[in-house]
Amino acid sequence: MPHISVIIPTRNRSDILRRTLTGYANQVDEVDAQLVVINDGSTDDTQNVLEQLMGTIPRLEWRSTEHMGPAHARNIGLEIAKASIIFFTGDDMSPGCDLLTGHIAAHEKNDTVAIVGRIEWDPVCNPTKLMKLMAPNGPLFNYHKLVHAKERFHRFFYTANLSINTSVLDDIRFDERFHGAAFEDAELGYRLIRRGITLRYKPDLCVYHHHHLTARDLRRRLDTMTTGQRILESIHPELRATPCSRTKDFLLKSMISFFSFFE
Repeated sequence: MPHISVIIPTRNRSDILRRTLTGYANQVDEVDAQLVVINDGSTDDTQNVLEQLMGTIPRLEWRSTEHMGPAHARNIGLEIAKASIIFFTGDDMSPGCDLLTGHIAAHEKNDTVAIVGRIEWDPVCNPTKLMKLMAPNGPLFNYHKLVHAKERFHRFFYTANLSINTSVLDDIRFDERFHGAAFEDAELGYRLIRRGITLRYKPDLCVYHHHHLTARDLRRRLDTMTTGQRILESIHPELRATPCSRTKDFLLKSMISFFSFFE
């Protein structure tokens, strides 16, 4: 039985997916890991890429499904996973050195925690000033707030670099009312926290976000986040955004729209 199962949903990013999976090749052997990729209705050559990699990357398993979003894809991945530790990440998140070893070690003494690592922009993408403003200490991945938060809130359950013991998940799955990649992980985190699970931040466990974002991309991303927030609030009315937070969202969208005029 593998020590850790890596679950990666993917859609229409075959070249980036190939790069990401190749990055895991050595770590899979080192820690006896299982790679599980769920092809979420891709219309490019993702399936061909996965078929090619089956012969070169050990312990790679994959399934194809109709396009229903990352929540549905991860749930399929959980049914395939065999390890006692689940690691969630993205198809554009290249693993840092000893990433899987570090996640496994973090669970050795406590199986009632979720471990969240750090997400940095991949230097290959030449991060712009706007990208650096948005992450890793901005609205997309706000580690500054995570470090200084008195509690490990649900919104920090970043499934780009998150591990959890399989026994903790038990019957909990991602809510498939979320079709986009926004707040489906936070909603899962909220239910886990209510069950007594704690979140521990390990900044030395890093993945590198291989994605060049423009202001127009970010504006579309914020629209997705707005939809996700509405779904979250419909499921958990107690999490409704405050007038102050809605004002901040409006100002953020205005700022990004301003940046888009200069691209």
